[in-house]
Amino acid sequence: MTKQQLKQLIKKDIDTRSLDAWLIRNVCNRVGCPPFDSLDDITRHGCESGCVPELIYTSDCLHFYQRFEANIWDIVRTFLEGTGQSLGQFLDGFSSDIQDEITFKVKLTWFAVEETAHKLACRLLPY
Repeated sequence: MTKQQLKQLIKKDIDTRSLDAWLIRNVCNRVGCPPFDSLDDITRHGCESGCVPELIYTSDCLHFYQRFEANIWDIVRTFLEGTGQSLGQFLDGFSSDIQDEITFKVKLTWFAVEETAHKLACRLLPY
């Protein structure tokens, strides 16, 4: 799927203010890397790796969390319902301990972006 086709997807099927739309615009604006490859990098390596430059710094993650909080919690709820995990089990699955509210929000932000990248990549597979 080309960048143009992805941008059309936003216009037709996705709320332009959603996390999905943000991520599509983000990967389409990257230079030198096809959007699908960017989504795949996020899915495979996670935001913690730095593959989403806009979400490296804690302050940027907190701003993102504030902007997309309802969307983030919808993604978490959908994941929990799909896996049958409790919120506690879900939180225990993070690679490092959640020490405070700030860490909690950063981890949820990264999870939501990674989960969204995975779903978009699956949706955009050419087969």
